[in-house]
Amino acid sequence: MERLTHKTRYVAFGIVFLFYLYIAFNMALTQDDWTWGSSVGWERMQHGFSNYNGRYLGNLLEILITRNLAARVLAMSLFCTGVFYLLWRLIDLKQLHCGLLLFFLILSLPAKVFAQTYGWGAGFANYITAAFFSLLYLNIIKNVLDGDEPTYPRGSWIWMVPLGIGSQLFIEHVTLYNIFAAALVMLYTFIRYRKVYLLHVTYFISVIIGAVIMFSNSGYRTVVSGNYKGRSIALTEHEASLVNKMIHAAAHIYPHYILNNTILILVLSFAGIWLLQTHPFKVLSWFLSLILGAYPVYKIIWISNFHVRFSGARILEGLFSFVYVVTLFVVICVSVKGRTKRNRAIFFLISSAVLAMPFLVVTPLSPRCFLSSYFMMALVAVELLNSVIQPGIRPVVIRGAGVCSVAMMVMYLGVFNRIGHTTEIRNQEIKDQLAKQSTVIYVTKYRYTQFMQHSVPKKGTLPYITFNLYYHIPKNVTVKFKS
Repeated sequence: MERLTHKTRYVAFGIVFLFYLYIAFNMALTQDDWTWGSSVGWERMQHGFSNYNGRYLGNLLEILITRNLAARVLAMSLFCTGVFYLLWRLIDLKQLHCGLLLFFLILSLPAKVFAQTYGWGAGFANYITAAFFSLLYLNIIKNVLDGDEPTYPRGSWIWMVPLGIGSQLFIEHVTLYNIFAAALVMLYTFIRYRKVYLLHVTYFISVIIGAVIMFSNSGYRTVVSGNYKGRSIALTEHEASLVNKMIHAAAHIYPHYILNNTILILVLSFAGIWLLQTHPFKVLSWFLSLILGAYPVYKIIWISNFHVRFSGARILEGLFSFVYVVTLFVVICVSVKGRTKRNRAIFFLISSAVLAMPFLVVTPLSPRCFLSSYFMMALVAVELLNSVIQPGIRPVVIRGAGVCSVAMMVMYLGVFNRIGHTTEIRNQEIKDQLAKQSTVIYVTKYRYTQFMQHSVPKKGTLPYITFNLYYHIPKNVTVKFKS
């Protein structure tokens, strides 16, 4: 069972697919979903999303999945399973322990990140899909990541045109990352092999075209001019210097980027400390191990358990987080044996940072913005663990990761079973009270709202208005939410 057969692999992906299918079937539409599923979303589409954003494919997908349950369930199941498959394939698709560790880390996403991506239609349509297409390209050029000279089937370069353009039309920071990844692959292969590959060049040109299409939307000109409500760029804010603005932004980035990912940093630290045990320079090994060990201890005991906060905590934690990530980089460089594994781990770590960098100048930011960074960090964690796990203890890892994954799946299934049941109750409540022509409609609140994105709209806001539009509630009817 340490190395998967094709049949066993199909069974594994079938289970994961059914898991995500159940989550998607029971997922409730919330916040922006009501907007996209109502006449407001349709009007945006009719105007070509002008003066809104350039997430054209994400917007179209959101309009589809908010109107068709079958499309929502199928799209979410396929993309979510696809992301897991592509992540696993980047490490080693034949190693069962790698797949189980990755799946457990995906399931261990912080609740807020999960709520805004896997638990929310609008978040899924932009963030999970964007991650999928970026990972798809990385899998196509996996031979480069594996240290092999690239070879591609004849004519495969033509598929890079729709992939490159399409992958740029979901979410802005991933659009920028795709340009970075494409340029880095071209540069690396040219330096190492003294060759320029048509597939790489085609993809690079295509992502540039896709980025131009996205950012040519007039909505971004409004942001740059500083006239867009709710979003700004540091370059357009004159009340503070760019450096001060970036420092302020960094203080809000590190919790989502690394500190709040408790399970992930535990795995990273454990793997890093384990790797350092074989390092010949004991003083350096102990110093790096101290940093790797202190960071999760600070998070778990000082913050989560003792709930201790003090003046200047953000600055200290920001610096500590920076030092922690740099320490991971050093550990990879000095302790990971094998050029291929080392280069892959470095690439994944740098990718996670590049995906977070745009938020140094763009505000506001939210947990969902760091989903792709989390995926890259999860790849680093599994790559490090795979470097230290010996064949003799892999069965133990398989059992441990398998049991933890099953436990997490059961928890999620229970939560979304309750959410789906509440959705049925709410729909019936609205239908019955509208039939009675009630002037006040009482709607049951959801439980487990930590896995959902703003399920109770505030009166007078756009979500409240579009909630009424989505459920065809007349303007003269007041909606109140009951526990």
